[in-house]
Parts: sequence; structure tokens; C-alpha cells
Amino acid sequence: TGLPAGVMSAVISLPVFLLGYRYLSKGFLFKTFLSMLYIAFFLDFNIIFQKFFYLDDLLASCLMAGVFYGLGIGLVLKSGSALGGATVINFIIKKKWGLNFTTTNFIMSSVVVLIGTMINDFTSAVYTVIYLFLGNIILKKVLIGFNQHNLVLIISEKYKEIAEKIMTELGHGVTLLRGRGAYTNDDNCVI
Repeated sequence: TGLPAGVMSAVISLPVFLLGYRYLSKGFLFKTFLSMLYIAFFLDFNIIFQKFFYLDDLLASCLMAGVFYGLGIGLVLKSGSALGGATVINFIIKKKWGLNFTTTNFIMSSVVVLIGTMINDFTSAVYTVIYLFLGNIILKKVLIGFNQHNLVLIISEKYKEIAEKIMTELGHGVTLLRGRGAYTNDDNCVI
């Protein structure tokens, strides 16, 4: 097209950003818009530094790209923003259907790679999958942390039904604790 990569990125992301206006909060979209502008600027600005960070090895390049991709997107997402484009679509999918962000991100990126395989060679697709796989592992570590244990406390009168659903449908163990409301002084069961 002759347009710089940063400008093209912003132009392509704009329709998806407008779609997000219907489903996502205005504060989130404002931060996302700023992120889109930063990305557009730095995509074009970083060409100056390309010769300093060039790696001649394709595997090393895709591994480093995966690490920076995961760290970069993870930090942006932790700040309460998105990058525009596909990340906005991933948030809409997460909000509407409750699907995990990193899973939808990997699936959407893989579809793009499959389509790209028709244009480029298969070797490039394999390296891209390596980059995406590593990037999503790093992204998940940034978002969730390295601690794999999560704690959820649920207080409900329907604790038996909820506990049963958690065990049978999610396959997770459940511990029941006795609790007492500080305000009401009512006995409750905490899952």
C-alpha cells in the first residue's frame, strides 16, 4: 500500500475499535485508543533500531519475538488496556461468551497463520506457531503470575449445588468452611 506499518496498523484496528465501543467500557476503550496510537508511532519509529537488533537465526528471532510479544501484551492488558485489532475482538468474545483471553488469542492468531500459509511457505508458518505458542505462555504468566494456585471464596445458601457443579463440571476440588456474617451474625457455608 505504500503506507508505513504503524499507520496501516491503526487504520486496520480502527473498525474493530469502533465495534468495541458497543460492547466495552469507555474508559477501557480510551486507554486502548492511546495504545493504538503508541503502537502506530513505535512500529514506524523502531525501524531506526532494526539494524542493532537483527538476528540472523530465524528460530532465535521467533523465540525473542515470542518473549517480547507475551511481555508487551501482558503489561498492556494488566494496565487495563488492549492493543486494538484482535485484542479488542478477544475482549468482546470474553465478555459475551466468557472464553479465556489467551485461548481465544491463540486460536485467532492460528487462523491468521493458516490463512497466511496459503500465501507464504509452510516453514514460516511453523516458526510463527512457535512464536505464538511461546508468546501466549509468557502472556499467561504475566496475566496470572507464576503461582498456579488460585483461591476463590463463594458464600451462598446454595453451597451444596455450587460445590457439586464445581466438582463435576470443572473438575476442581472444593473445601467447605463454616463462616459467620459480621453484620448479620448469620452462620454461612463458605466454598
